[in-house]
Amino acid sequence: MLNDLRPALGDKKAGTISAADIQAYYNRIAARASNSTANRHLCLIRAIFNKAKAWGDFHGENPCTYIKKGREP
Repeated sequence: MLNDLRPALGDKKAGTISAADIQAYYNRIAARASNSTANRHLCLIRAIFNKAKAWGDFHGENPCTYIKKGREP
């Protein structure tokens, strides 16, 4: 998962990552794999932002908040 995430978001700082960036990444994963896999990636990214916020390393809204998960079989 992290091997896919790094090239997609590059060296962007957490505060500059937008919901559009996350949505584009989600769509790329869903097209390549499945909705289930893309949903797992989204959950990981959401957890990373939530943990960074809890630790005080990120201030702002989680960009994953408005990304809808795809339907799983």
